[in-house]
Amino acid sequence: MNRFLCVVMVAVLLLGCSEPPATSSQSVSVAAADDAAADVSERVVASAGEKRVAPVVEAKEAPLSSTAVLALPAQASSKQVLQQVVEQKERAAQVVSEPAAPVQVAMVAPMAVIEATPKKITVAEDVTTQRILSAAEARDVAQLPETDRYVKVSQKGDWQLPQEQRWSCILDRKTGLLWETKSQGKLRNAEYKYVQLGAGGRCDGGDCTVDSYLSRVNQAKLCGRSDWRLPKRLELLQLVDHAYMDSIPSIDVRYFSNTQKGRYWSSDRFEYSEKHAWAVSFSDGFDRIHAMNKTAHLRLVSGQ
Repeated sequence: MNRFLCVVMVAVLLLGCSEPPATSSQSVSVAAADDAAADVSERVVASAGEKRVAPVVEAKEAPLSSTAVLALPAQASSKQVLQQVVEQKERAAQVVSEPAAPVQVAMVAPMAVIEATPKKITVAEDVTTQRILSAAEARDVAQLPETDRYVKVSQKGDWQLPQEQRWSCILDRKTGLLWETKSQGKLRNAEYKYVQLGAGGRCDGGDCTVDSYLSRVNQAKLCGRSDWRLPKRLELLQLVDHAYMDSIPSIDVRYFSNTQKGRYWSSDRFEYSEKHAWAVSFSDGFDRIHAMNKTAHLRLVSGQ
């Protein structure tokens, strides 16, 4: 009996040694497969890095785990497991991501710096603006005392504030007269000159007589008026300002901008000659006898 029991125990021990536990063997195979696959993956990726020039974005693949290996058939040998792992690693390393779409960067051009420049007056507007003064003129104008005698008036006849930069007429509150102001346009240009008799003058049209100019301004209804006329000598003299006649015209240029240092026609005839009339010079503020076939500037007036 004892001999029989010994034989059975030896048989059991032999059977246990010949077939090791499947779990231990499988775990060893998986560990070996992972190590081998990692080594192959490193070589494949290194080889791919040497051949590519552009940077490669690695494809994100779920890592091969022991669970995935254990999903193989139970009869698979360790060699088959290793081969499967190596093939999967090689395929993962060879996957090249799609090239990213080129990003177009909108280049913003530098913003142009717009310098503040005076607006150019068109012929249609034909309004008065303050002319550019020299250093000496600007110094003298800055010393002029404040006054509420004059009011700027728009083309439509509306009163405007003293700081307004565009106007067409000046109301003299002292006399109640409305005066035409000059511009750089074609109709009321400050530099134009006219004659009272004969032909001549310099203006935008062929007829540069005083009568022709009067007709055109009244048709335009300057500042809402159509009763414009040639001023009297004393009316012109009331505009004279002798304060700074050396550097600027002898008139308040803050309101009567573009006034020329020259003679301006009056409606008064010289009593001793039919071919002469009185004119007032705004270069010195005095009146002069002027031949009517000679040219002079114009500044019309409205009202009594």
